[in-house]
Amino acid sequence: MKLHISLPASRRLICLLPAIVLALSLFPATPRVALAANPPPVQYYYITLPEDDLLTLFDENQDTLSGYAQVISPIRSATSIAIGETGTLVYWDQWEDGSYDADIANPGANVYNAGSNPDGTQIWGDGDLTNGCPPRMASGPNPCAVAADDQFVAGDVIILDNDVEIKTGVYNVLDQFGAVAYNNNNGTNNWASSWDETGDNDSADSGDILVTSNRLQFDYTLIGSVDATDNIVRQVSIPVGGGVTASSFARLKFTLGYSGVETDATDEFRADVYNGSTWTTLATYGTNAGSTPASGSSLSYDIGAYVNPAGNTQVRFYQVDNLETAEYWYVD
Repeated sequence: MKLHISLPASRRLICLLPAIVLALSLFPATPRVALAANPPPVQYYYITLPEDDLLTLFDENQDTLSGYAQVISPIRSATSIAIGETGTLVYWDQWEDGSYDADIANPGANVYNAGSNPDGTQIWGDGDLTNGCPPRMASGPNPCAVAADDQFVAGDVIILDNDVEIKTGVYNVLDQFGAVAYNNNNGTNNWASSWDETGDNDSADSGDILVTSNRLQFDYTLIGSVDATDNIVRQVSIPVGGGVTASSFARLKFTLGYSGVETDATDEFRADVYNGSTWTTLATYGTNAGSTPASGSSLSYDIGAYVNPAGNTQVRFYQVDNLETAEYWYVD
């Protein structure tokens, strides 16, 4: 079972095509000078999944598959932009500076400058190397040495291809239940507590709830009774601040398995999260609960809204009704 924390981001790409005769006459394939303002965009494009979000997405997909390596940083990011008209301008507004420009075509003081404003809005295609230049074309790296390197003709293709190291906060708390214990820490960060049982003997190797076969199991067959309201809780202290906030993307991921309960309408099992003051049920499983995933399914829930700044976020697995002969639930 894993708790994964990462931070989202955003970025947009806006492309201007001089699609009317007047625009084409104003923007020939020679340097443009002495123009008071750039024309407004006529087409907008958004790069909606920045690399940190892509890493999270690929990680989520990998959790539902088998035989694939763990997804890690860096992420290779490749974007191509095809130029359909000679004289096209491309405005590139980056989210890294914290906001979007009200007038992306004329960003004023927020225009890109390699030395003083590297996160500013770039303008490509105007022959002015100081306000940005496409770094790579289909033919190879762009030297950006002369004005012609920053001008487009129909058929040009801009290629943005980078290996991006993910520097946003990532916080992994994991229990693989490889040892028969309630204090396992198998992630890059540790849990804030051990597992704590209610309604049982607080032992990892005996009782209604226990660690067996590399999983956490609620099992009537092993013990002879699992009572309604038996549950187990563990606390995680997510370091809010330093880039991680209470609204950060946070995932609780685990495998759910069971046997016997699918034929008993009264058997239900819950996954809950605690935000420091209130328990919230993420999902209830069982025939009576409606849809229950197949045994052995990998499940994932966004719990970012429940991250507690005081460090008292908790997860709980809860047996709603008594288990009977040959019935069990497990999580891993």
